[in-house]
Amino acid sequence: MALNSAGPAPVDLPDQLAALREEVSRERSAGRIDEETHEAASNELDIASKGIEEATPQGRKTSLLALKRLMGLLGDLASLATKVGTLITAVKGLS
Repeated sequence: MALNSAGPAPVDLPDQLAALREEVSRERSAGRIDEETHEAASNELDIASKGIEEATPQGRKTSLLALKRLMGLLGDLASLATKVGTLITAVKGLS
């Protein structure tokens, strides 16, 4: 069984987190996210990014928890929630 056959492409977590941060900012600018939610989401993205950069089991756990909190913050915006869900799955898959 080939690891890269017919499955989704590997997720570049730092790039995906950066892209999500940009989308969250765009949603704030468009008025679909209030300032408090935007600030809280940015903080969770900071925590998740730092955990991924650490590349340790504890860092991954920290990232996973931050992404779960982020999912709760952004749950009203389906497109963002879907992207957070994809990131959660990717972090869970890290070994």
